[in-house]
Amino acid sequence: MKILVSTVRFCVPALVLFNTNGGCLAKRSVSVLRQARKNERRRQLNRTRRLALKKAIKAVRSARTKEEALKAFITAQSVIDRSAKNRIIHPNTASRLKSRLMKAISYLR
Repeated sequence: MKILVSTVRFCVPALVLFNTNGGCLAKRSVSVLRQARKNERRRQLNRTRRLALKKAIKAVRSARTKEEALKAFITAQSVIDRSAKNRIIHPNTASRLKSRLMKAISYLR
């Protein structure tokens, strides 16, 4: 949905004019609006990646057998490494997650 704003010479999406706290942006220059659009795109992408990360970890933890867990861990390891590479999580956090998942798998029969 596009809303015409009198202070801006072109139509901009409503979500660009308001930040996530519900307040208005302080400035409405072209560069500020462009940065707001970029931030929103990044936020959505990071949210998707975080959800994929949580889902992969949950798949490993919910596995009943060691074979299932190892199969899920291979996928989870890839997702964790990509998340660290894309700065969704810190590299040390990625390492800690993988270590703890492997430790949990070692207890399975």
